[in-house]
Amino acid sequence: MMKNDVVQLLEEKHIKPSLHRIKILEYLMVHRNHPNVDMIYKAIGKEIPTLSKTTIYNTLKIFQESGIVQFLTVEENEVRFDATMQHHAHFRCVTCGAVHDIELSSKVFEMESVDGHRITGSQIYFFGHCRDCSQLRVIS
Repeated sequence: MMKNDVVQLLEEKHIKPSLHRIKILEYLMVHRNHPNVDMIYKAIGKEIPTLSKTTIYNTLKIFQESGIVQFLTVEENEVRFDATMQHHAHFRCVTCGAVHDIELSSKVFEMESVDGHRITGSQIYFFGHCRDCSQLRVIS
Protein backbone atom coordinates (compact mmCIF):
# COMPACT_ATOMS: atom_id res chain seq x y z
CA MET A 1 0.00 0.00 0.00
CA MET A 2 1.37 3.38 -0.98
CA LYS A 3 1.56 6.38 1.34
CA ASN A 4 -1.09 8.21 -0.72
CA ASP A 5 -3.51 5.30 -0.21
CA VAL A 6 -2.94 5.40 3.56
CA VAL A 7 -3.48 9.17 3.69
CA GLN A 8 -6.64 8.83 1.60
CA LEU A 9 -8.02 6.09 3.89
CA LEU A 10 -7.33 8.19 6.98
CA GLU A 11 -9.00 11.23 5.42
CA GLU A 12 -12.03 9.14 4.39
CA LYS A 13 -12.38 8.09 8.02
CA HIS A 14 -12.00 11.74 9.16
CA ILE A 15 -8.68 11.03 10.89
CA LYS A 16 -5.96 13.67 10.64
CA PRO A 17 -3.09 12.00 8.73
CA SER A 18 -0.18 12.80 11.08
CA LEU A 19 3.24 11.23 10.51
CA HIS A 20 2.70 8.79 13.40
CA ARG A 21 -0.70 7.67 12.13
CA ILE A 22 0.53 7.26 8.57
CA LYS A 23 3.55 5.18 9.61
CA ILE A 24 1.55 2.97 12.00
CA LEU A 25 -1.13 2.27 9.39
CA GLU A 26 1.47 1.68 6.66
CA TYR A 27 3.16 -0.86 8.92
CA LEU A 28 -0.12 -2.67 9.58
CA MET A 29 -1.05 -2.72 5.89
CA VAL A 30 2.34 -3.94 4.68
CA HIS A 31 3.20 -6.36 7.50
CA ARG A 32 0.27 -8.69 7.95
CA ASN A 33 1.91 -10.25 11.01
CA HIS A 34 -0.78 -9.25 13.53
CA PRO A 35 1.68 -7.22 15.60
CA ASN A 36 1.36 -6.13 19.19
CA VAL A 37 2.35 -2.61 20.28
CA ASP A 38 5.92 -3.66 21.11
CA MET A 39 6.41 -5.11 17.62
CA ILE A 40 5.14 -1.90 15.99
CA TYR A 41 7.32 0.24 18.25
CA LYS A 42 10.46 -1.80 17.48
CA ALA A 43 9.73 -1.69 13.75
CA ILE A 44 9.15 2.04 13.31
CA GLY A 45 10.42 3.64 16.53
CA LYS A 46 13.95 4.27 15.21
CA GLU A 47 12.49 6.00 12.17
CA ILE A 48 10.34 8.32 14.32
CA PRO A 49 12.21 9.42 17.47
CA THR A 50 9.10 11.12 18.92
CA LEU A 51 7.02 7.93 18.76
CA SER A 52 5.96 6.41 22.07
CA LYS A 53 4.05 3.26 22.95
CA THR A 54 1.27 5.47 24.32
CA THR A 55 0.97 7.16 20.92
CA ILE A 56 0.74 3.74 19.27
CA TYR A 57 -1.97 2.59 21.71
CA ASN A 58 -3.97 5.79 21.24
CA THR A 59 -3.61 5.65 17.45
CA LEU A 60 -4.72 2.03 17.30
CA LYS A 61 -7.74 2.85 19.45
CA ILE A 62 -8.73 5.59 16.99
CA PHE A 63 -8.20 3.16 14.09
CA GLN A 64 -10.32 0.50 15.81
CA GLU A 65 -13.15 2.94 16.54
CA SER A 66 -13.07 4.03 12.88
CA GLY A 67 -13.17 0.47 11.53
CA ILE A 68 -9.65 0.50 10.08
CA VAL A 69 -8.19 -2.18 12.34
CA GLN A 70 -9.49 -4.82 14.68
CA PHE A 71 -8.11 -5.87 18.03
CA LEU A 72 -7.32 -9.55 18.47
CA THR A 73 -6.98 -11.16 21.86
CA VAL A 74 -5.29 -14.43 20.99
CA GLU A 75 -3.96 -14.84 24.50
CA GLU A 76 -5.35 -13.51 27.75
CA ASN A 77 -2.57 -11.01 28.26
CA GLU A 78 -1.72 -9.99 24.68
CA VAL A 79 -3.60 -7.82 22.22
CA ARG A 80 -2.62 -7.95 18.56
CA PHE A 81 -3.83 -5.77 15.70
CA ASP A 82 -5.15 -6.68 12.28
CA ALA A 83 -5.77 -4.35 9.35
CA THR A 84 -7.73 -6.98 7.40
CA MET A 85 -11.33 -6.05 8.06
CA GLN A 86 -12.99 -8.63 5.82
CA HIS A 87 -14.41 -11.66 7.61
CA HIS A 88 -11.75 -14.26 8.27
CA ALA A 89 -10.47 -16.52 11.00
CA HIS A 90 -7.07 -16.69 12.67
CA PHE A 91 -4.63 -19.49 13.38
CA ARG A 92 -2.15 -19.13 16.25
CA CYS A 93 0.86 -21.40 16.37
CA VAL A 94 1.39 -22.73 19.89
CA THR A 95 5.06 -23.34 19.07
CA CYS A 96 6.30 -20.05 17.57
CA GLY A 97 3.40 -17.74 18.47
CA ALA A 98 2.78 -16.53 14.92
CA VAL A 99 -0.76 -15.53 14.02
CA HIS A 100 -1.97 -16.20 10.48
CA ASP A 101 -5.11 -15.13 8.60
CA ILE A 102 -7.28 -18.04 7.54
CA GLU A 103 -9.83 -17.50 4.80
CA LEU A 104 -12.99 -19.14 5.97
CA SER A 105 -16.21 -19.07 4.02
CA SER A 106 -18.90 -19.61 6.56
CA LYS A 107 -22.46 -18.55 7.08
CA VAL A 108 -21.55 -17.91 10.70
CA PHE A 109 -20.13 -14.54 9.63
CA GLU A 110 -23.52 -13.61 8.16
CA MET A 111 -25.48 -14.34 11.33
CA GLU A 112 -27.15 -11.32 12.89
CA SER A 113 -28.22 -13.06 16.08
CA VAL A 114 -27.93 -16.35 17.92
CA ASP A 115 -30.33 -17.62 20.59
CA GLY A 116 -31.85 -14.13 20.79
CA HIS A 117 -28.48 -12.41 21.24
CA ARG A 118 -27.66 -9.65 18.73
CA ILE A 119 -24.24 -10.24 17.13
CA THR A 120 -22.08 -7.15 16.56
CA GLY A 121 -18.82 -8.93 15.72
CA SER A 122 -17.01 -12.23 15.77
CA GLN A 123 -13.53 -13.66 16.09
CA ILE A 124 -12.76 -17.25 15.22
CA TYR A 125 -9.44 -18.78 16.28
CA PHE A 126 -7.71 -22.04 15.56
CA PHE A 127 -4.67 -23.20 17.54
CA GLY A 128 -2.02 -25.74 16.70
CA HIS A 129 1.34 -26.02 14.98
CA CYS A 130 1.91 -23.83 11.91
CA ARG A 131 3.24 -25.22 8.65
CA ASP A 132 6.87 -24.28 9.47
CA CYS A 133 6.81 -25.62 13.03
CA SER A 134 5.06 -28.83 11.92
CA GLN A 135 7.89 -29.50 9.46
CA LEU A 136 10.47 -28.90 12.19
CA ARG A 137 8.64 -31.32 14.53
CA VAL A 138 8.75 -34.04 11.86
CA ILE A 139 12.47 -33.48 11.22
CA SER A 140 13.42 -33.43 14.93
